[in-house]
Amino acid sequence: MSGVVTRTNDFEPHAWPCGWGEVEDLVTAPSSRSERLEAWVYERLTGSVRLCLGLVGVGLLACLSVATQLEPDPRGFGTHERLGLAPCQFRTLFGRPCATCGMTTAFAWMVRLEPDRAWAANPAGATLAVLAAPVALWMLILAVVGRSWPVRSLAPTLPMLVLGLVAWTILVWIARLLAF
Repeated sequence: MSGVVTRTNDFEPHAWPCGWGEVEDLVTAPSSRSERLEAWVYERLTGSVRLCLGLVGVGLLACLSVATQLEPDPRGFGTHERLGLAPCQFRTLFGRPCATCGMTTAFAWMVRLEPDRAWAANPAGATLAVLAAPVALWMLILAVVGRSWPVRSLAPTLPMLVLGLVAWTILVWIARLLAF
């Protein structure tokens, strides 16, 4: 790297919780094209962001691990009751499934490599179960490496991922209510 100091980005750092988007403003200017590209693309993650990513990654893996120990409920919902949790109050009060009814069952079927049964239990849960392992691995890698990869910044990426999954869950719920 040469000794010239320059800005690594042409955008303002984001003001997200846990330090999302904090980018070092001044660095030694990279000398090669690949160094310039890396300096521009990969945001350095703060310690608190790395900790959050690591905890979420471990949490996702823990969910998959618990799912391997649960026998899926043949009704397609209610598997969570085997963890000592109460039955779904929405279903009890309204006689219709809530947005998350069948998600635990979907996870339990998916870890048993039964995607058709997982999809029947809850399509959004089946989708989340499929995404859980690769997203957990990605988050753990980011936590260890300390750089946003393969995206420029995690600030817009993670909220968009979460919003997309929430929107998918709501759309599935509406479709299930209409078909119920």
